Amino acid sequence: MRRKILSILLCAAMVVSLAVGCSSSGGGESTGDEEKTEDSSEPAEDDSAGGGYKFAILVPTMNHEYFENCVEFTEQCAKELGCTVDVYSADNNADTMSKNVEDAMAAGIDGILIDPYYASGTKCAEMCEAQGIPMIAFDSDIEEFDPQTDYKQYISFVGPDDADAGYNIKKSISGSRR
Repeated sequence: MRRKILSILLCAAMVVSLAVGCSSSGGGESTGDEEKTEDSSEPAEDDSAGGGYKFAILVPTMNHEYFENCVEFTEQCAKELGCTVDVYSADNNADTMSKNVEDAMAAGIDGILIDPYYASGTKCAEMCEAQGIPMIAFDSDIEEFDPQTDYKQYISFVGPDDADAGYNIKKSISGSRR
């Protein structure tokens, strides 16, 4: 059963990673007026593949196209797998992000996808470890963090390597000037 949960969570993370490449670079400015949304997608008619698991995706804001795309892709994946996903927006507020981690846990989720803004990643990892809930970080990695040693529930990070991306951009620009 645990392998099934982890597989489903990894599939959802892969879908989220698609948003990195598929979303446009534009985005709305955040007003901070967004409200936390808890959206449970309807499970597919045959939920035997996903077993009806419930996941949470925690984002810093829903007032940006990138995060809207992340949520949309995650909801699509969950629906295809016969799972549900609750969406939590921090409304660009560090305290709200931490509270959202607690709220997601209280809602009885089976796994968490989190963009660990506002230093919420370590707290989330600690809570997931204590409750035995698998966790995947996306977009922003957790600094000063040794997940393989400290947190067995931390599955992976899905996102860009900014240093490598910068190197590749420089290399591409240099090559085009010849």
